[in-house]
Amino acid sequence: MIVTCEKCNTKFRLDDKLVPEKGIKAKCSRCGHIFMIFPPGRSEEDDEGPALSILDEDTDMAVPSMPVSGKKAARADQAKPSSFSRRLFFGALIALTVFCLFLLFAYMKTYKSTHTNRQADPGNKHITVSSETKEYFIDNIHLGQLFVVQGMVRNEYPEARSFIFLKATLYTDINKPYQTITLYCGNPLTKEQLRTLTLEKLQKIIKNKYGKSRSNVNVLPQAEVPFTVFFYNLPELSKLTNYKIEVISSEPYKPSE
Repeated sequence: MIVTCEKCNTKFRLDDKLVPEKGIKAKCSRCGHIFMIFPPGRSEEDDEGPALSILDEDTDMAVPSMPVSGKKAARADQAKPSSFSRRLFFGALIALTVFCLFLLFAYMKTYKSTHTNRQADPGNKHITVSSETKEYFIDNIHLGQLFVVQGMVRNEYPEARSFIFLKATLYTDINKPYQTITLYCGNPLTKEQLRTLTLEKLQKIIKNKYGKSRSNVNVLPQAEVPFTVFFYNLPELSKLTNYKIEVISSEPYKPSE
């Protein structure tokens, strides 16, 4: 049967079985008006309209009637807000995730930049080579004539340092290096050693990072450590112009060393 709301004139399709002989209360789902429905007879009219709620007389609780367009259409209409809410929720979740990833990327970039700017001191900034060095030539029975430089380095760090490492360069022309030797401090060589030892044995001595009697370990602030460097396979002496001693690195002292 077709029922018309007394207030807004909206029409509804209602199952006849829901209307008893004595009538029943109904609530318009469009305007909310409550009115009585009686079974005057069936109607073949096929007008369409929104859902109508039938109210139980004792409880006034709404009993849903069958909507004109069918259950599927009503459910589809009811699902639209819920589907939109889910899409909105997942969209917000994706946006939040992207934003968090952006913040993480920015943080890592800043951290990396800060970490790079605060990288560890290479250990050559506060180790100085004394200007008072001793240079001389000496003949080695295996290598021929050697040019020897002996001197001291001073630890000007506020803490103890270890493994002070040097680079010595011999020049034949200005800014034209002829030979470069790397060595650790704390390994003095006697003239007897310089005369008699092979190149392999001499290099083994100056490559000892701990130094003789561990003199290159736990070098206290303002303390000095000796070094000896030698150059071999020399060119004509008239071509030698200069040499340079540089501190390459050192490490903070660790009691476990």
